[in-house]
Amino acid sequence: MTASPGALGKAEVRPCVALPGQVGLYATADIPAGEEVLTIQEPLLLVVDSEHLDETCNACLAWTTSTRRGFTAASDDEVTLKTCLGCHTVRYCDKKCQASAWKRYHKWECKLFNHLQPNTPPTTIRGLIRLLLLREHHALSDQDWKAFIRLPSHQKSFRQAGGEPWEGIRYLSKQAEIFSQTNLGEETVQDLHCRILVNSLTLMTPTLDDLGICVDPIASSINHSCAPNVLFTFDGPRCSFRSRRAIAKDEELFINYIDPNDPFRRRQQALSDRYFFTCQCTKCLKGPTLREDRYLRNDMDPAEVERLEGRMFAMVDAKHMLKKMVALPKAMKTIKESGLFPLDRQPWPSIRIELALAYLDEGQWVQALKHLLCLHFFIDPIIDPEPWYPVRLVRTWTITNLIFYLADLWIMEPDQVKELEGYQLNFGKIMWGLIHQVEMNVSKSHGIGSRFSVAVKRKADEFRADIKGNESRLGNWGDPKWLDDEWRKLRAIAETADG
Repeated sequence: MTASPGALGKAEVRPCVALPGQVGLYATADIPAGEEVLTIQEPLLLVVDSEHLDETCNACLAWTTSTRRGFTAASDDEVTLKTCLGCHTVRYCDKKCQASAWKRYHKWECKLFNHLQPNTPPTTIRGLIRLLLLREHHALSDQDWKAFIRLPSHQKSFRQAGGEPWEGIRYLSKQAEIFSQTNLGEETVQDLHCRILVNSLTLMTPTLDDLGICVDPIASSINHSCAPNVLFTFDGPRCSFRSRRAIAKDEELFINYIDPNDPFRRRQQALSDRYFFTCQCTKCLKGPTLREDRYLRNDMDPAEVERLEGRMFAMVDAKHMLKKMVALPKAMKTIKESGLFPLDRQPWPSIRIELALAYLDEGQWVQALKHLLCLHFFIDPIIDPEPWYPVRLVRTWTITNLIFYLADLWIMEPDQVKELEGYQLNFGKIMWGLIHQVEMNVSKSHGIGSRFSVAVKRKADEFRADIKGNESRLGNWGDPKWLDDEWRKLRAIAETADG
């Protein structure tokens, strides 16, 4: 196995100009906005989170559709997964995927996972075990191994920070050392564990549902900025980096490791806690003076504001969905009544999207629609000005699928959408307009031929086939104002999101 096989694009790893002793990713040509910068066909380590093992193919990363994902899914194809009979831990969508994974790495970890049943090692430890097994069985070249260990580990920083995180690293690294039967030694295994922790990207579905972790010497060489010029998406195992804006030849490429829309101090704290550096990007050098730190009033005690904001972020960070369903509406009410936060200032946008997704999970379709429309019209254009930015486009896709579903409910179960009755929505025009928005931008967000772009084209083609011969009923597509009335109605619905 080689690191980053099939890595193609307009970027290369070079010594970092701003950080002596480290490397970065640099453009090898002028790159327009929305263009592919680098594609890695098969990153070195792709490890599915334990919570998603039951619903994700361990090779091609196809996933089954849950309630929420039914509105964001990048494919209408039904995926049936079968459990590996050797380990009873991972699953595959067909024999081809099973054979591929077996040949590349699973033949060494299968027996081990079976021995550990019914327990499943944490995600990063399964990644560490796989890395060690590849090394022990000479399935990783010296070149690839050297590329991986050139990545920073911050082992000393982890040790100095101490506490639970370091004790966890020590304990789990020892388990990985025992399970893999490596002869590298405890200190080296801890060092490798730390490298995985600080160099992993979030592995995602094409519609940005978290799936696990990705570690790769090239992909992990790209540094952080709170004003990134590059974004990344996954299409199964394929990892693609695309330009957010025009990039000049020899310019360093940056992604964001944390949410760049968080306030300055929260960004600084998150980067220091997890990655052990103080960010000095162009945005952070301006301190807490930008949109992300703006309040609507300044007559409250700063300590009180800090406590309020901390409580709100804690609700966003909570993991338990039942607690969220209780806490998030209260958080929305508290933020609104405080009069402090603009709609686009965190944590309000994060609370809103979490609440929208929770409403989708609960089948409260109209409530979910209100919050998604609020994001679509009033927040996303400020936070992510590019209409093709993946987060923004995927949310538009979610609204598109939800509108299709509500249009069916309007006919089959009108009581469920009675609240929309007074708006006199033309569902056909809205569906056409939303599909057009996604279809026109998906090549820049995910690339032509990606699973997401294929799913968008399929839905667009199906809709055009359904309305063939009746297009005139939806209005004049050539008139730039033909959708204005429907967008006004949707904005009116969005304005009711907060009661």
